[in-house]
Amino acid sequence: MFEKMALFESIELFLKEKGKKSDRTELNYRIDIDHYFKTVYGKDYEHVTIKELNDETHLYNLMKYFNELYDAEKDGVRCYANATI
Repeated sequence: MFEKMALFESIELFLKEKGKKSDRTELNYRIDIDHYFKTVYGKDYEHVTIKELNDETHLYNLMKYFNELYDAEKDGVRCYANATI
């Protein structure tokens, strides 16, 4: 339970810090973080444990996720610029 709470609390602390400059920035980070955890782990970040992050496949999954974002296209146009990934 402690490991799960530590990850959740750390992410929330990070998001609140981003929110000090802009509510919109916090929301954008929250959306991106939610998308990452749902895509890679199939669940909300509050249910991902430190043990899962330390799994040997984590780096592979992270790089796969970034590559999928980089290659994402809509109507033949890339969805993301290098600077936004």
